[in-house]
Parts: sequence; structure tokens; C-alpha cells
Amino acid sequence: MSLLTLPNELLFCIATLLLPSVQDVDSVAKASKILYAIANPILYHRQIFHQDSAALIWAAQHGKADPCNRLLQEGANPNTHDLQHRTPLSWAARNGHTEVSTILLCAGTIDPNAPDAHLQTPLAWAAGHGQPSPFTVFDSLRPTTTTDAMHSKAGDYLAIVKLLLSAKGIQPDCRTERGETPLMAAAGAGAEDVVEELLRTGKVEANGKDKFGQTPLLAAALNGHLGVVQRLLAVEGVDADARSQCGETPLLAAARTGQARIVKLLLAIPTIEPDQEPNFGSRALLTAVEAGYTDVVEALLTHEKVDPSLPSKHGITALASAAQLGRTHIVRLLLAKGSDPDRKDRKGMTPLMLAAERGHVEAVELLLSTGRVHTDFDLTKMNRSSIFAPSKLNEDVVRVFDDYKSRYRGGSSLDS
Repeated sequence: MSLLTLPNELLFCIATLLLPSVQDVDSVAKASKILYAIANPILYHRQIFHQDSAALIWAAQHGKADPCNRLLQEGANPNTHDLQHRTPLSWAARNGHTEVSTILLCAGTIDPNAPDAHLQTPLAWAAGHGQPSPFTVFDSLRPTTTTDAMHSKAGDYLAIVKLLLSAKGIQPDCRTERGETPLMAAAGAGAEDVVEELLRTGKVEANGKDKFGQTPLLAAALNGHLGVVQRLLAVEGVDADARSQCGETPLLAAARTGQARIVKLLLAIPTIEPDQEPNFGSRALLTAVEAGYTDVVEALLTHEKVDPSLPSKHGITALASAAQLGRTHIVRLLLAKGSDPDRKDRKGMTPLMLAAERGHVEAVELLLSTGRVHTDFDLTKMNRSSIFAPSKLNEDVVRVFDDYKSRYRGGSSLDS
């Protein structure tokens, strides 16, 4: 006798009571359209009541709107969560699934602020375009299944942010474990439209700091998001020079990562102090010199508050660093701004000595051309302890020195 000849009620009892596993019921559902209509609801019920609605998390994660709708209709818990405490809404927001997010938010009893194990909310995921903010050090892995999240458009995330902000009871300034807000996540991701939406609520703090003292403005400056920086600077009362716990400011962050346009924008603000030195590392000018960001150096040198000769806490000047690294164009810029070409560091080394030690011929020639450097030192007896020093003196450097000394009595143009 064929199963299909049995009454539907009897088939339902067989699938419900006699088949030992979900796999068996699934096999029956695939046999025919009639058996599918009978067995499929059973599969949904078993999943909901015996597997804690885990299928709803899968549907939300992958953007499967129809299964998501059906699961909710069959009584799935919209606030269920996985081992990382991520809810279906968290997954839908993280992966940019607008339709699924809409379905879930219409589920009545859903909590739009439900945090995961690291207190990351659906709004924070969507605001940061599906990734933790650039500062986050935990759980930065993408979903391990499809590339849905990678290919979602920014517009999908903006739509989800708007949906969440319209949800009853939403908290737009909710903080993660690390103290980050959705505004900081959006600023770090360069999501200008999302930043605008969050600011429009009037319920977010533009100067809010995470546990390390970093602000949304610093996040945007660090990652080179000029539009976001401009929008945040337009907020009344925003602190453009706010220091993090390690002493970094938005200007320092922009200089450290070579964001010349943002550096220029920040330098135009009267309250900016461009020569601030962080607790660790160097001030903006020296940082840009060390990294070789010539355009940032040029921008900083145009500011009246920048002292090109100011040494670091270790006694290193921008000119000494540029000479040691052989950055000839930057050496020229610093000399044009009046940097002392003969200033000694704590070890008694001048920019000329440092350039000669490293074998930077062009930098040596440029420093000698100022006529304001002492050359009465023995090239062969300089401090050779540096692990970066060449194993032997550059022959071209020796030649340049010999030619120069032959033109000046006493080996120094300062004495001629």
C-alpha cells in the first residue's frame, strides 16, 4: 500500500509519532508535494520546541525572509540567541538583511537593544556596517558561512539603522563592552548617512568616549573619513582636540595615518594645539616625518603654532629624524622653516652626523649647503653603536665631506 493512499490524519500521526528523527521527517517531506505539506509544519514545530528556535537564527543570518516569517508564525522565539548571545535581529543587522530585520522588528515582543556577549547591539552592528568599530579588539571574525555580509550595500545598513531608530524603546547611545557607541562605530566605518541619522535623534553624545578615551571624531580622523570629520566638527560643542587616555588627539591620529586633508581641516580650528605630545610616541610633526608623509608635514609647517625645532621627550627634533631617515624633501622643508641644522641630541649627534652615519648623501649635501653646520668631527669615530648604522662609511659621503672641508678653513663654514 502506498503512503499516499492513507488519510492525511494518519500520515500526520506517522510523521509525528513513529519517525524517530528530524532527518526521517525531512526525507518524508521531500518525497512528494502532499507529504511535504504534511511533514513541513512538523519540522518547524520540532525545530522551534526542541532546538530553541535555532533555525530562526540561521534564517536571519542568511537573509532568508520566507523561512523567518514562517518560523515566527509557528511560534519561534524572536529573542532566541546563539552561544555568543547574538539574536536573530543581531545577525540580520550585522549582515545587512533589511527585509529580515523588518520582519523581526514587527514580531511584537522583540528587544531591539538585545546585546551579544560583548554588549554589541543590533544598532551598533548596523551602524558599523556589520563589523566592530576599528578599535575593537574582540571577535572581529565575519560569519563563516556565506559572503552575504561582505556584499551588502551601505544602503542596506542605512535602511536597517532607520528601522532600528524607529523601533519602540531603542537606545541609540547604547555602549558595547569596550564603551563604544553606534555613533563611534559609524564614524570609524565612514558611514556618513548613518552618522547623520544618529545625530538627528538628538540622543547621542558627539563627545562620548569609549573606555580608552577615544571619541567618534578620533575614529573618523584615524580612518581618513573626511566627510564624517566635517559633519562631526559641525556639531555644536564638539571637542576637536579631545585627548584619549594615551594622549592621542584627532590631529595626532590623522597625522599618524597620513590623512593630510583631515590634518588641514583640523588645523583650521583655533582651539587646536598641534604640538601636543602623547603619552606614548611623538607629536604630530615628528610622527609625520618618521612615517614620510610629506603632505602632512607641509600642512603642519604652515601652522603658526607648530614649532619645527621643538624636540621630543627623547630630545629628537624633526630635522634630525628626517636627516637620519634620508627624507631629503622634508629636510628641505624644515630648513626653510628655520630648523637649526646643527642642533645636538642627547647623545651629542647633529642632523649632519646622523645623515652621514646612515649614508644619506643628498641629506648630507643639503645640510652642508646651509653653511651653518660644524664638520669638525671624525667620520670614522662617530657613535657606531646603532644597529641601523652601515657596516662601513658610504664612500660618496666621505667624498662630499672631503670636498666640503677643502673649501673651508678649519673644517667648518661656521668658522670661515
